[in-house]
Amino acid sequence: MEEVILSLGSNVGNRLSYLSHAVKQISNLSASPLEISSIYETEAWGALPLDPFLNLCLSLQTHLEPQPLILLLQEIEKSLGRESKNSGLSRTIDIDILFFGNRVIQQENLAIPHPRLQLRNFVLFPLVELRNNLWHPTLEKSILEIKNICPDQLTIHKTSFQII
Repeated sequence: MEEVILSLGSNVGNRLSYLSHAVKQISNLSASPLEISSIYETEAWGALPLDPFLNLCLSLQTHLEPQPLILLLQEIEKSLGRESKNSGLSRTIDIDILFFGNRVIQQENLAIPHPRLQLRNFVLFPLVELRNNLWHPTLEKSILEIKNICPDQLTIHKTSFQII
């Protein structure tokens, strides 16, 4: 069994509802209760003007291998109305695998650790809440160290929203 850390985000419609539904479906993939960060509201990344995102990170324990897990997560995205994997567009739900145990994976459709997590406060703030001492195997720094040097200047704040 391995710990998997995911990042979830939504910036369309009832964002909290999409996050809640995704978390509920992901909990069915975990061998133990999920650990879930606070929810953060962040400006959208990229050149297009998009509505703000709600983001969180969570930890699950799974016996699944990375490829079957990513396929199941993509099915969850589709079931919640996700139409495109283009990261520059609005989306009902976005689910990314940040870490899969301490594995380093470079495949056509899967890169673990997530290759851009060190550039994004919307990932780092909730991730520090969950695992501030988590060691990034390729950057060779803790998540807290990475957050402290992140160049991201977009507005981010912790909300009072909760997953129910």
